[in-house]
Amino acid sequence: VWSRAVDPATGAPSGSPLLMPGSVTSYAGAPSQSQMLGRTPIVAVPGRPGVFFLAYPGGYPATTKVLLWQVGSPSSVTVVNEAGDHNQVSLAADAAGRLWVFWSHFAAGGDHIYARRITAAGPQLAIDLGAPAGTAAVYALDGAVAPNGNPEVLALIGHSNGTAGTYYTRGPQLAPVPPPVLGKAIDAGLAAGQVLVKLPGRAAAA
Repeated sequence: VWSRAVDPATGAPSGSPLLMPGSVTSYAGAPSQSQMLGRTPIVAVPGRPGVFFLAYPGGYPATTKVLLWQVGSPSSVTVVNEAGDHNQVSLAADAAGRLWVFWSHFAAGGDHIYARRITAAGPQLAIDLGAPAGTAAVYALDGAVAPNGNPEVLALIGHSNGTAGTYYTRGPQLAPVPPPVLGKAIDAGLAAGQVLVKLPGRAAAA
């Protein structure tokens, strides 16, 4: 799967195409890929002009991974890596500029939908957004974040009886990060620039 910038004034291609890291898997000695049957989600982060992220499945013959890529970076971040197919992936940014990745996970018993917030320290625990009883497949998935911080999802569902329908749900709000404890713990995240840490008797290091 490839990504390429376009000229905002004319829509003409700009620069060279970029292969999305992890979208190709070496299988039986040959490059192989299983592409999501839908649009690859792209998100611009508020307050960070020119910064874009993409989310997509990875792996072959099973799409065991969900990948997050900042366009232009040499590698992608693995958000999920587990047995089973992750056929549908969505992506959103909340009001604070934090990314949320949504995906479907097909395993024994049918498809389920999950969401995970990405922080400076890495992905947080996944939130199970469920699925209707009798769900056999998730055909399309669109995730968002409500103003109060709750993840929400709208999906096109295929049922085991051959019918189809839509599914909407809103997940719980994540608990706030606990306050730091003097001499024991600290909470921090990179907003911009470079962070230097200096231990007693040593030079500062990034």
